[in-house]
Amino acid sequence: MKSPQQPPNGASDRKPERCNGQWQRCRPALMSESAVAASAQFCGAGSGGGSAGSLFCQLLASLAHAQCALADRGIFPRDASPPLPEYDFVVVGAGSAGAAVASRLSENPAWNVLLLEAGGDPTPTSDVPSLFPTLRQTEMDWTYRTEPENQTCLAQVNGRCAWPRGLGGTSSINGMLFIRGSQQDYDGWAALGNDGWSYREVLPFFKKLEAFDEEELKKRPLVAGVHGRSRPIYVTKLERLDPAFQTLYAAAKELGYKIIEDYSAEPLVGFGDIHCSIKNGPGSIWRDGTVKEVRARKEVILSAGVINTPHILMHSGIGPKTHLDKVGVRVLKDLRVGYNLQDHLAYIGQYYRRQKLVGTRPEEDLFKYLMNKTGPLSTIRLFSYTGFTVTDKAPPTLPGIDPTDYPDIQLLFVLAQSNTASLVAKAFNLNDEVTSTLKKLVENEDVILVSVTLLAPRSRGRVKLRTADPMDLPLIYPGYLGDPGDFENLLAGVEIAHRLGSTEAMKKAGYSVKQFPLKNCNRSSLLEHDYWRCAVPYLTSTLFHLVGTAKMGPSADADAVVDPWLRVRGVRNLRVADASVMPVIVRCNTNVASIMIGEKCAHVVTEEWRDLS
Repeated sequence: MKSPQQPPNGASDRKPERCNGQWQRCRPALMSESAVAASAQFCGAGSGGGSAGSLFCQLLASLAHAQCALADRGIFPRDASPPLPEYDFVVVGAGSAGAAVASRLSENPAWNVLLLEAGGDPTPTSDVPSLFPTLRQTEMDWTYRTEPENQTCLAQVNGRCAWPRGLGGTSSINGMLFIRGSQQDYDGWAALGNDGWSYREVLPFFKKLEAFDEEELKKRPLVAGVHGRSRPIYVTKLERLDPAFQTLYAAAKELGYKIIEDYSAEPLVGFGDIHCSIKNGPGSIWRDGTVKEVRARKEVILSAGVINTPHILMHSGIGPKTHLDKVGVRVLKDLRVGYNLQDHLAYIGQYYRRQKLVGTRPEEDLFKYLMNKTGPLSTIRLFSYTGFTVTDKAPPTLPGIDPTDYPDIQLLFVLAQSNTASLVAKAFNLNDEVTSTLKKLVENEDVILVSVTLLAPRSRGRVKLRTADPMDLPLIYPGYLGDPGDFENLLAGVEIAHRLGSTEAMKKAGYSVKQFPLKNCNRSSLLEHDYWRCAVPYLTSTLFHLVGTAKMGPSADADAVVDPWLRVRGVRNLRVADASVMPVIVRCNTNVASIMIGEKCAHVVTEEWRDLS
């Protein structure tokens, strides 16, 4: 099924093929040529050719035509063809929240649920943890670009920030980090008037989605009460295969940071390994080039994501009247749809340099993964290690919210090597000049880019319609650094990253902290702060954590699009359940919070309709 928007490149239905006794929808080429090439380069085949590289390419090509070697593709349901004219519930969007909504509502055998999603099934590449960056700017990505604002992303192609959004849900192309957020995040939502959204009240829905690692719970029984078991999403920690993990651990201890064992059970401030989720109304839809009518007897739940949800709402006449009048869309309900856009902005202009490590051969890594689901391909490398810090530039918190353990900066670490530089550059949408610089940096050494991430942005952006044609992509204005306080807050985070890289622990292990060389900043003083001020507008990127464009709030909040029960104000039987309802962005990766929103929505809907039946 296609959602009301056609995916960028389209995706036609194909005849099911038999695979290990399961019917499934297969593609003639399971990975595009570009995806195969990127995957090979990412895993090491592009680092010198020879017999090893040739063998690796042959193995990878075989995988591209043997999807059952990676995972059972039969887990993806067949399309409903033809669709029924009417369903009890229609869920638009099969991403993190929408999949949870549809799954839970389907538990009632008396209800008929239709789940709509753009594009086809995920490719087998999406099953290999280490390959997640290769999925961006492919057929699995909407490939959205922001409008130029001349204060961030200047080193990206055409000065426009790349905002990857997944066809089939952004969770299909994300980094699989599993972190809920802090108690203060949700208590802050409740303090804004959103009854039912305090941490105590949303904790059961977090537990409801988890299958937490049993072995880890046996070692730390005191945290067992805050975790779920035997639930849909497996949660565990990954292998530490790079010595940089231990070095970063020692550096954080040297600076006095607490080592966090479980970010879901402890205050966020500190450094440690993140758990990962890795284990083995609008009434018309666009399908096969034609419009078909589908109706919901009870409700439509819109879970199309932070860009597509406001796009669909506004094209349906639900949005700011002045804007809809201007583009020629008939207004049904005047609401502040598309406003309140928030994201975690990251600065990637600082890096730690080290001597090249001698790793395993790529064909060995592939063999380990295929045989035992172990080795580098089973991990997300250094990306699974993080640090949360509090700076003296943090914005004030809401009354009653303790700021002590409420972080405003997150540090993430991205390894760039000679065989992965092109992929890292593509993931951050770097232009040719900066990509060339990165490639030169990694010719003779490894580089660990430090992603210094602004967790509590004061600035707000907006999503607008480009035209009245729903097939035209929306206009996206991120609003990054619109508030000067955000710039100073980000610089305070860069200072912490510099201190971490300058510790004795890092020096003893052979690391040194460097600044990414930019031609436009060569005249700046060698003093780090002067260089950072010059480099921030260039070397900034999204961390892919968009939220807020259909804000949740009480009736007194004039900016609210949905109420605390996720009902669209003034519109009967229409809800929104995805990250767009967040009134304020959580101070961590947003995927798990989005799934929780889906779980809570399904619970609210089930309770309401049970009472009415």
